[in-house]
Amino acid sequence: MTTPVLGLATLGTPELEWSEVLALLGGDADPDATGITALEVRLADDQVLSAVSSVAEASAVGRDASAAGLGILALSGYVSLAAGDADAEAAALVHQLRLADAAQARGVRVFVGAPAGADRESTERRAASVITAAVHSTPGVRAKVLVETHDSHSRASDIIALLDRVPAEVRSRVGVIWDTAHTWCAGESLEDSFTALAPLLSHIQVKDVRSRDEPVPVALGEGVFPFEELRGVIAGAHVPVVLEWERTWHPELPAVSTQFARLVSLMRGIP
Repeated sequence: MTTPVLGLATLGTPELEWSEVLALLGGDADPDATGITALEVRLADDQVLSAVSSVAEASAVGRDASAAGLGILALSGYVSLAAGDADAEAAALVHQLRLADAAQARGVRVFVGAPAGADRESTERRAASVITAAVHSTPGVRAKVLVETHDSHSRASDIIALLDRVPAEVRSRVGVIWDTAHTWCAGESLEDSFTALAPLLSHIQVKDVRSRDEPVPVALGEGVFPFEELRGVIAGAHVPVVLEWERTWHPELPAVSTQFARLVSLMRGIP
């Protein structure tokens, strides 16, 4: 049995500079010890890249990661497809797609982010139009729009309903990040989620939670998330698995380095 490609979201390293992240995971670090060979790079003002960084800066980050033996799965942006001004969100996504391309990332993470009580059909039409506008505005760019299972669209079935509204000519530039805890806590089985999303998956995010009704993150193996079931569901899929360690939002969590061995152990056994 083998272990899948494992990654880390830099959401989990708020106390580290970019050079320290690279030192922790790449270069002289032992990948057999950490298990981590890929990254989600968060776009934020206090991070190595922000939503307004230059293409040259993104290119440098991509070179740094590559030199350290790390692939970049996504730039974790905060575009909301169904909130705010649609033209502004589309313009922000266009720039972030160019950053992702320069950084040699697979794509840009986005949320749907529909306001509470918003009409479902109009929300999804609006979200699909933002995706379409951004893709049409970035010809020649390979980076994809990666919609995460989150907030108003936490279930795989929600994401599929949205993407069914995306025109066929742009679908090759659209993928999904499966936040497994979100779909599971929303009441969807892991098997149903994976079956729906498998053809679209960029990668999978994992974390452990206190309970299904109270999804506060906890140390891996100390909560109720069914990792053994997940292993069985995704066996043979060869899709990267990323630890979404939410230390940025939950500083009470221990340093992410304490979770590497447990992550490898929990995800072992995937052929």
